[in-house]
Amino acid sequence: MNNTLIEFVVIITSLWSVWGFFGSRVEQADYTVVKKMNGYEIREYPAHIVAQTTVKGSYGESMGNGFSIVAGYIFGGNTKKESIAMTAPVVAQKGEAKKISESIAMTAPVVATAEGDAQIISFGMPRSYTLETLPTPNDPRVKIVMIPAKKYAVMQFSWYRSDARIKSMQEKLLSALARDGVVAGESIAYAGYNAPWTPPWMTRNEVLVELKEITSKKIVLAGGCFWGMEELIRKQPGVINTIVGYTGGKVENPTYKNHEGHAEAVEIGYDPEKTSYKKLLDFFFQIHNPTTLNQQGNDIGTSYRSAIFYGNEQEKKEAENFIEIVNKSKRWESPVVTTLESLQKFYLAEDYHQDYLQKNPSGYTCHAIYFDSYIK
Repeated sequence: MNNTLIEFVVIITSLWSVWGFFGSRVEQADYTVVKKMNGYEIREYPAHIVAQTTVKGSYGESMGNGFSIVAGYIFGGNTKKESIAMTAPVVAQKGEAKKISESIAMTAPVVATAEGDAQIISFGMPRSYTLETLPTPNDPRVKIVMIPAKKYAVMQFSWYRSDARIKSMQEKLLSALARDGVVAGESIAYAGYNAPWTPPWMTRNEVLVELKEITSKKIVLAGGCFWGMEELIRKQPGVINTIVGYTGGKVENPTYKNHEGHAEAVEIGYDPEKTSYKKLLDFFFQIHNPTTLNQQGNDIGTSYRSAIFYGNEQEKKEAENFIEIVNKSKRWESPVVTTLESLQKFYLAEDYHQDYLQKNPSGYTCHAIYFDSYIK
């Protein structure tokens, strides 16, 4: 009896999983992962068209009520636009248009964006449509809107959603953004990818926080193993993001196993209103030994050279001036051997190198803050 019951449960679970799998095989929203962070992703979404409606209530209430309104549109509650060949002459006349409806393919996810005590429920239109070719909604509550390209921080979770769980995940994501110094915008959303009958272990839910657009600048620095460099620099005021990679060599598409001539470097995005090129150079010379040629701690070779990759002559001049400040400080027994190199192509390092010490807190590093500021 027990074995029979177990077999029955296994069969039902398997069939349910297959049903959930095929029920979720619909067109997915386009996006590019800019960076994988500790527990979430930074994504860029291109401009896209949505059908949306605004419904008052909680996430749970709004998702149900809002989806039924938008579903009415995509399942045929619309007037199809017909393409008519050009002819001559052009004749104007009054007449009733043909009321032909059109069924629109399902896509994922359905997105709920908070707006006061209501939610804007949005359903992405298939990429084959344009604003000109989409049928017109019969229900005035449904609006067709072009959403501009945006950048979001996204945290994923599974199992069934609830208002409490969604809010908890949003708070968790906001806390992670504050921890990482990522500036959040005002828009917060929830995205559901699956039909209601999907098995809970197969569901995909996401919370999204729109990121505030900041006019940022970049600086690329190398000073030994990029793990330790990144971990210290990322915590500095005004630093928006850090990416580790390879630059300064001739090997195309370098990898960790083959990047001869390239330095292990950190590309730093920063807010010029909160920090400056000079301040970042100052910190750079505090956290590594700039007097050991092609060496940092136990790491030896040109990959571990101290280098500043300048983007223009002004940056080069500022770097030269700062090297002079460091040499005059006499904090190091030997003169600075940091090279100044024109920034060429920066190649992204493998994913496991990104935020390495965030993922592996006890991992290797040979970096530390050796001195305080050179420019007090």
